[in-house]
Amino acid sequence: MKRSAKLWMAAFVWTAFVPALGVGGEDLKSGFSQDELGKIYGLSPVPRVPEDKTNAYADNERAAELGKTIFFDKRFSGTGNVSCATCHNPSLGWSDGNALPKIFSHAPLASVQIQARGRRRVPSLWNLGFNHWFFWDGRSDSLWSQALGPFENPKEMEGGSRLQYVHLVYDDQVMRKKYEDLFGKMPDLADTSRFPLKACPMPDDPKCAYHQAWVSMAPDDQNQANRVYANLGKSVEAFERKIVSRNSRFDVYVEGLKENNPVKLAVFTEPEKNGLRLFIGKARCLVCHSGPNFTDGAFHNIRIPSKSQTMAADFGRFEGIPLVKANLFNAAGVYSDDHSQETKDRLESLKAKPITRGQFKTPGLRNVAQFAPYMHQGQTATLREVVKYYSTLQGAQPLMGPDEGLLVATHLSDEEIDDLTAFLGSLTDESANASLAPH
Repeated sequence: MKRSAKLWMAAFVWTAFVPALGVGGEDLKSGFSQDELGKIYGLSPVPRVPEDKTNAYADNERAAELGKTIFFDKRFSGTGNVSCATCHNPSLGWSDGNALPKIFSHAPLASVQIQARGRRRVPSLWNLGFNHWFFWDGRSDSLWSQALGPFENPKEMEGGSRLQYVHLVYDDQVMRKKYEDLFGKMPDLADTSRFPLKACPMPDDPKCAYHQAWVSMAPDDQNQANRVYANLGKSVEAFERKIVSRNSRFDVYVEGLKENNPVKLAVFTEPEKNGLRLFIGKARCLVCHSGPNFTDGAFHNIRIPSKSQTMAADFGRFEGIPLVKANLFNAAGVYSDDHSQETKDRLESLKAKPITRGQFKTPGLRNVAQFAPYMHQGQTATLREVVKYYSTLQGAQPLMGPDEGLLVATHLSDEEIDDLTAFLGSLTDESANASLAPH
């Protein structure tokens, strides 16, 4: 039997034998067509976070505990004033509430010009464990590789270096024990002529003290330091995979539709119900915001104007593709736990084609009401402004490459814009942060 026939038969059995639970036998799903119900059911529930073959410790509880320590510890920055949680604040939807991030710079990088603000908004961390690509431009292909980037970025973590962090874990007896219980014995870092206190490769700034210290190391010592550094990223991933939103009012409502349960259906207002119908229909949101995490995981150019006319053009995915392929810590690299040919082929097949110019990753919409402002530069302050932009495409910029043909003005009325905005608010899971805060 073909798959389509099996699905039809399953639908027939379900509709024939599941009893109606509404008052007086009323079918409470009658407000939606069967086609609409099929689309809605594709949005909930959120499944288990998929396996990450590049990280053998991704679902290890002890790794997650170590990763949580690293995430909230300000010592994992150049001068000890910034942690991952500084920009990925749990109380701000795991973002920072700013259109563009504040730069946390420190100075061993004399030749690097530091600006007051970054050029892209801090992404939320909700449900990142389901993603295949990370950062707005997809320049990392695993969550642990993504975690390593900011630690050495002079614009993010005060110019720290991997040897600094490796020594930090080595010298902290509690963290060192946690690390060695997981990953095995650390290298002997006591000889700082072999393992400098601060060092990392910076080929774009070869005169930097960090780079000079790095190239002075023997290749085997570099490899040992890289291995520890990669394991720290894998621990952070194990923690971040727990940042999952799956119990929103929308999920309760979908349960109500499936069960024909009036109590669960009552959690939705009429505007939210109307907004859901728009989301899966007229507003065309499903074109990019599909699946239980409300994202296709892909990259698109939505032609939204830059935050400021003075900002240089940002080519997004076009820039990210060569970066992920060159990343020492990518999924096909020696520090990955996935050595399959499939993974190597996936990276090799990536091409920075003209159509990728100006493309940015589709963000997931789980808990979206928590992490304003929106878009890759925080161009829109509210969800209503986001919906209005897609409705009118007012101010849309010329494409940087070929047209995908996906972006079409939807011409929603003011009432429809309000209803769709109300629906997006129903995707918030109020209970999800409780076990993730530091203690």
